[in-house]
Amino acid sequence: MNEWGLWRRVVEHADRDGSHVAFHEVGTRRSLSYRELVDRVNAFVHENQTFGRVLVQSSNRIEYPIQFIAHLLMGNIVFPSSPDTPPAELDRALNKTSRLQPDAGSILLCSSGTTGMPKIVLRTRQSLDVVAKNMVDAIGLTSADRVIAAVPIVHSYGMEHGLLAPLLAGSTVLLCDGLNLQQITTAIQSGATILPAVPSIIEMLNQTADVSTSSLRRVYTAGATLPVSVASKFESRTSVRVGQVYGLTELGSVFVNDPSRDTPGTVGRACNGVSMQINPETNEILIASQSMLNEYVGDSLELIDGHFPTGDIGQTTSSGELMLTGRLKLLIDVGGAKVNPLEVEEVLLTHPQVASAVVLPLRLSETVCKVRAVVVPVDPNDPPDVQQLRQHVRSQLAGYKVPRLIEIRNSLPRSATGKILRHQLEIA
Repeated sequence: MNEWGLWRRVVEHADRDGSHVAFHEVGTRRSLSYRELVDRVNAFVHENQTFGRVLVQSSNRIEYPIQFIAHLLMGNIVFPSSPDTPPAELDRALNKTSRLQPDAGSILLCSSGTTGMPKIVLRTRQSLDVVAKNMVDAIGLTSADRVIAAVPIVHSYGMEHGLLAPLLAGSTVLLCDGLNLQQITTAIQSGATILPAVPSIIEMLNQTADVSTSSLRRVYTAGATLPVSVASKFESRTSVRVGQVYGLTELGSVFVNDPSRDTPGTVGRACNGVSMQINPETNEILIASQSMLNEYVGDSLELIDGHFPTGDIGQTTSSGELMLTGRLKLLIDVGGAKVNPLEVEEVLLTHPQVASAVVLPLRLSETVCKVRAVVVPVDPNDPPDVQQLRQHVRSQLAGYKVPRLIEIRNSLPRSATGKILRHQLEIA
């Protein structure tokens, strides 16, 4: 088997305290100790002679980390996938990666496709080690921590924070069946100390009866913007301030907001070894890190001075924190003026009857574009008046930023990690 830093640490944990629980399924109450994890990985490697690109489909179950680690140790290319991935989407991805040859262990991850067609990212074991070490340092993970894994661990964010970093630290991972509120609250009440979340989890917790959160010492979100109102409500109820993590499938987690020191609303500071530049013309954030992808499979990868163009617009604060202000690819051209959808969404979300909102381009002709909004009401039986919503936006923003069309829907399409799938709304 090939030498791998993460695996070496897992073996060390097993040798030091083999009975310490590595994974515990909240729903089934099945557990796997570090000694059992090592033994089952070794048995899997011994019993399987599969070499090449390997599809591993799993929900948050104990069997997944066993297969994930074993195949990477064997030098295979691991393609993690959710069991509910549509067959047509899976077939496209498998066909695109069919010619890849194994090297020294790597993974394939599908980008979210929130601003365009998804691409397939290839990252190496070494990149996983880098991001795991950075997250252990930034979050302060130790073997005493109990980490909730509600975000799917087959995706980049869930994998890094619900599998890689906890294993490196020797923590216990509490596996939940996705965004299952009952299991998440059970995990919290059983003494969880770390909650890597997406904004919808925080919002769900805000709407539940009081949950004892006295054991939680770090809560943070990623994947989408966390509304200040949601974060503030959580803090007022629990006395726990919510931090943020910034990253991309292509880069891994690269910025962390430590709520004990960093300004709310920013994504904090760069992790060790992360280099950031901001394009002076567009304000696009460019990032380089040892955790970044090696390539897009079947698509070109264009770097700028060795830095990955994130498509995010941002600026740094006087104290060196990064603040995200929009998406470059999402900017809407209205008569030569640029509309930042996130700015309009923020105003819409201040309306008391609006639970969530997405702002998109409304193409009227080849040269004329206006603004369109899709809104989900707080109470489906009492939706906001469309004209009042337009007036609400007009009272705070320039006229060209006011949505020409506002649609009321019961829900928005989201990825497994809670990201709004804008491209599905654009073609709807």
